[in-house]
Amino acid sequence: MVVPASFTGTGATVNGVNPTAAYNITYLPTIKIFFSTPVDRTSAPSNISLLENGTLATPVSYSFENNDSTVVIQPQSVLKALTKYVFYATTSFRSAAGTTLPAAFTGRFITQIDSTDKFPLLTDNELLDKVQEQTFKYFWDHGHPVSGMARER
Repeated sequence: MVVPASFTGTGATVNGVNPTAAYNITYLPTIKIFFSTPVDRTSAPSNISLLENGTLATPVSYSFENNDSTVVIQPQSVLKALTKYVFYATTSFRSAAGTTLPAAFTGRFITQIDSTDKFPLLTDNELLDKVQEQTFKYFWDHGHPVSGMARER
C-alpha cells in the first residue's frame, strides 16, 4: 500500500508580495497559492474562493503553474478600492493523488485607494457663489413662517 504524500498549502503571494503585509494592492491582482504537491484542477473552482470583506464571493478565473502545484487566481473584474479581500482554500480541496488539505489555507490583502476626482472642481468664484447660495437657501427654507427669523436655539 502506497501512502500518499502529505498535501499542504506552503505559501501565497499577491502581486509577488506576502499576503501578511499585502496592502495597497492593484485592482486586478494576481494571487498565487503554493501547495506541497500537484493539485486536482477540477476541485479548485468549488474549493478556492476570493471574498470581498470576507463574505461576498468575487468571480475569479483559475490557472495552474509549476506542474499544477501552484494555483493562480485572478479576478474577472476590477476589485473595489480600499477594500479588504480574503482568499482561501477549503479542507475539501484535493491533491492530484486524492488527499485533502488538513487545514484551510487563508490569505488577506487590501486594495489601494482610488485617488481620482469624485466631484467637479470649482473655481474660487464658483465656490464663493455656491456658499452664498446655500447660506441664503438655509435662511429661506428654515426661517420662522411668521417672523422670518432663523430657528436657532
